[in-house]
Amino acid sequence: MRIAPHATRAARAAAAAIPLALLAAACTAAPSASRSGTPSARPAAPPAQPSLTGVHPCPGLPGFTCSYLAVPLDRSGQVPGTLRLQVATAANVHAPRGTLLFLTGGPGQPGVRFVAPVAHELPAAVRAYRLVMIDQRGTGGAALNCPDLQRQMGESDTLPPTAQAVRSCAETLGVRRNFFTTADTVADLEALRRALHVRSWTLDGVSYGTFAAERYALAHPGRVRRLVLDSVVPRQDANPLYLASMHRAAFVLRQACLRQHCGYDPAAELAQVVARYGHAARIFDIMVILSIIDPRLSSPGIGFLARLHQAANGSPGPLKDLISGFYSGSPVRPQEYSSGLHAATLCADIPDMPWGNSAAPLGGRQAALAQAIRRIPDAASWPFPPATAGEQGIMQECRYWPPARPDPAPPDRELTMPVLLLAGELDLSTPLPWARQEAAQLPRARLVVVGGAGHSTQLHSAPAAAAAERFLLAPSRRLRGELAGELGGAERGPAADPGDRVRNGNGLTAGCDVGQRMREEGRVVTRESTPGHHLHELAGGDRRVGDRLLKRGSQRAGDIVVVDRFGPGERQDSLRAGFGHAGRRDGGHVAGIDERDPRVSGGKAQFPCPGQPGE
Repeated sequence: MRIAPHATRAARAAAAAIPLALLAAACTAAPSASRSGTPSARPAAPPAQPSLTGVHPCPGLPGFTCSYLAVPLDRSGQVPGTLRLQVATAANVHAPRGTLLFLTGGPGQPGVRFVAPVAHELPAAVRAYRLVMIDQRGTGGAALNCPDLQRQMGESDTLPPTAQAVRSCAETLGVRRNFFTTADTVADLEALRRALHVRSWTLDGVSYGTFAAERYALAHPGRVRRLVLDSVVPRQDANPLYLASMHRAAFVLRQACLRQHCGYDPAAELAQVVARYGHAARIFDIMVILSIIDPRLSSPGIGFLARLHQAANGSPGPLKDLISGFYSGSPVRPQEYSSGLHAATLCADIPDMPWGNSAAPLGGRQAALAQAIRRIPDAASWPFPPATAGEQGIMQECRYWPPARPDPAPPDRELTMPVLLLAGELDLSTPLPWARQEAAQLPRARLVVVGGAGHSTQLHSAPAAAAAERFLLAPSRRLRGELAGELGGAERGPAADPGDRVRNGNGLTAGCDVGQRMREEGRVVTRESTPGHHLHELAGGDRRVGDRLLKRGSQRAGDIVVVDRFGPGERQDSLRAGFGHAGRRDGGHVAGIDERDPRVSGGKAQFPCPGQPGE
């Protein structure tokens, strides 16, 4: 669960035609960690008032200063040691919108080397805010280094490691492996805020960075002005068996088939292939990585759909070549992504493993995992078999991780600050159901689903970056109005910007005018939820459907519904004709357009706007 791909060198070469936004490094890394990968023990504790030391210009980053934040390894003081975390800060100390802390993912990914890509994709926000990025504990120049685990897992969450590699890593880190939980990172972030002398700030997290941002906001709600959560890890109940991602793979495959006009059901073929040839965990891992570097499965160099189709028709060689070649090449360095930190954090953080939390003894874990797998219905993980849930990397990593100090539970409170959630509809690393789950817990949130996008939307999708900047730059009064409780339901958010809404019941003509503007601007509003839930914006959606709106009954301001595109066999979650907003006195409702409706041909609505010919 990371901000952008480094995958394997072979995978990057195969996907050479895909533009990767995050290949540039930013500031130089901090001084190297010890050969064991553990922080050096120092008798002197960090100062009571945190401060940034070793201030120097960030090489290659005009306008940014690099420095170091000293934090204790163990804040209880029982285990000695101090960590130096590299920090990059922009020079605009008095930025009009305050400070923006951008958190990268993993866990295991550094932050400072991504300053340049963030500044490039969010230029307006970076001008209005003072951008700050940090190498979280155990990453970057002082990354935890577990050579065997690093070589086997690289940057993957789901590639299964060997038991020996996991045990060796835990032995290498020793007792210090207990102090790399998200709660420890949250305390580091609060120390950073104090060192910067800011009263409050805005947080933007990607992937695991969303989890760290959520936990920080729970611990210090008065210090957070706004939250952007991109590729969301929910703060609780994120099923570590990864069932949501496995099941979502069918949607991703069918969307790719729809775009490529493949003429068969690749999800059914995947089920056949893994039943016949195996390799389920590796194929799942490849699909998770491709949802980052090639979410539409369109790279001819990789040719995932074609290879899968050949295997389903009795020629598994090309698919097996992809599986073996995907993991070849030079290993990922821990300074780029630390597998040791990934294991130490995730295995301590997850409280609801099949065997319980990280304090559970090793002896009963395999039996508990086997029992959990037996309880999984085939449909819950299809097109993968349920056994894949136990074979994937997180389960295998934490199954062998020795008992450790669990991540302390966060305060039980509601997050009441404005929150923007961004989700790529093709993301398998942090699947869309996770974002919906988190959005349902937030009273002042907007969920934006980015059509055709995968993981880490802000840095891979211009519409997602634009949505983030609109949220970050919007006046507070406007946010209060747009995110108010009247919007209710599991997916919260207005249909579009206020100037783009149908107002005052103007009916079909107004709807077509709005739809045309939305089409020209590349925005489509959709609803992917059950009746009673509200609308959200689908940035980067299909431009062709914005100008086809069908009105039924009276129209309430902001209630615009447009069809979404779904693959063969996928349930159509967009609204059918006659949707009504329960509990609204005016009874206003708008019809969605279902591609399977007999009045729709070839995915195009048969309801022309005034002055336009029918299609």
